[in-house]
Amino acid sequence: MKISFWIISFWAGTTVMAFELVGARLLMPLFGMGIQVWTIVIATSLAALAVGYWTGGKIADTRPSVITLAVVLFLAAVSLVFVRSSGRNIPAVFQNMPLVAGACCSAISILVAPLVLLGMVQPILVRLLIRTVARTGKVVGGLMAVGTIGGIFGTSLTGLILIPHLGLSKILLVLVVGTLAVAVAALCVVRQWMITAAVIIIGLPSILAGWTFESGPRGVGLMSVLKEVEGLYGHLEVLEHHGTRALACNGIFQTVVPTFGLGIVRGTLICGRDYVELIPYFRPGARKALLIGVGAGLHERTLALYGLEVYGVEIDPAVIRLATEYFDLAVEVTVADGRAFLVRDQQQYDAVIIDTFLGGIPPEHLYTKEAFELTDEHLSPDGVLVIRLIGHPKHPAICAVTKTLQAVFPHIQAVRSGIANEPQHVFLFASRTALELGGSKRLELGMYGFTGEELCDINTQGAVLLTDNRSGLTLLSSDLVAEHRRYSLQLRREPLW
Repeated sequence: MKISFWIISFWAGTTVMAFELVGARLLMPLFGMGIQVWTIVIATSLAALAVGYWTGGKIADTRPSVITLAVVLFLAAVSLVFVRSSGRNIPAVFQNMPLVAGACCSAISILVAPLVLLGMVQPILVRLLIRTVARTGKVVGGLMAVGTIGGIFGTSLTGLILIPHLGLSKILLVLVVGTLAVAVAALCVVRQWMITAAVIIIGLPSILAGWTFESGPRGVGLMSVLKEVEGLYGHLEVLEHHGTRALACNGIFQTVVPTFGLGIVRGTLICGRDYVELIPYFRPGARKALLIGVGAGLHERTLALYGLEVYGVEIDPAVIRLATEYFDLAVEVTVADGRAFLVRDQQQYDAVIIDTFLGGIPPEHLYTKEAFELTDEHLSPDGVLVIRLIGHPKHPAICAVTKTLQAVFPHIQAVRSGIANEPQHVFLFASRTALELGGSKRLELGMYGFTGEELCDINTQGAVLLTDNRSGLTLLSSDLVAEHRRYSLQLRREPLW
């Protein structure tokens, strides 16, 4: 019997951590994966576990039996069935609320019930295992250790293997079946055959109900979903509407590519106000570029039209698979974090493009003074660094990144895709030599709708200097992320193409 109790402790720890990761992923499509969302997920999980520990201790003192333990495990499994059947739809109920409030309500709705019940398991096990006061420390310490080891196992297995390969629904099914199995095993050990049969008879329909009413993908209005996968950094979708395909991560569009007519030709990006295509106009002699954040490969295909050989770095292998299958990605791609790649790489480039707004979160470590100094080491003497950001020229996040660039590069040119101060794309070009668009370049760009009014100055007085020691870019841009997410959701319902 004692062995079964230790196994239950291990499984409870495994399930707690695996479910916490799954719960966070359920929030990501609508609320992203920023520090605020993770803070809410962790705080909600700890609060639920605290309530479970306290409640479990009370119950353990009044009803210390294996039947009580089995009932708690059974209820935990049923709550997991509910999350499996409804979890993807719960965040949509709160999507119109402010980011923190909406994420908090969603986290409470998804996480609390299963984690309270799972938190009750350990105190009940302690009461069942302790026979004498002299063994209290050994039993409590042992259960904490086994539960923690289970948590390590659940975290590692779920984060590194299960989420990328199984997806959230199948992981939840595994947790449901496993939790029911340990409940049944505990009852079998104490020969409670009638109760065991009842748990099986009730539990199997619950599993079948969860399978039948599995939460499907959220509606996307007029857009059709060609593919959905769980990537390392969010929920990835390939969407299509009227001859145009889009790659979305956590509900935010990453790339939109036309698949009709001539496809990608010179001027396509500029006409669409994507000014990465200005690189060959700022640097006509550029022949080699590094693209950090490949996405669907739109920038690679465009720059290749000007004779640039593009090398890609993408952190999520699932993005590369989707881009290859649905967007004809042909660039040579290294799977790595952008900054870690620059540390190891020995090559120099005429242009480095940082386009890493995956799922709405700017990776802070790529936008610090130290990161820009590292990037500068990989640029040729007149090389150019290009950064695409979401914001507007007066926003504190844009001003902070610009000020940080000015600490490394003497020449900065900002190009905006909008007119007023609405959320838009802002492209920052940085170099050690002058950045000019004049003469025949302006005439050619005019054919694509580029008037020169898109060039703008950014006032960095009073802006924050971003460093490895103190960045805060995620917090500075949190309102922009929320606004961009709302715009993406609206665009999914009413596409402009």
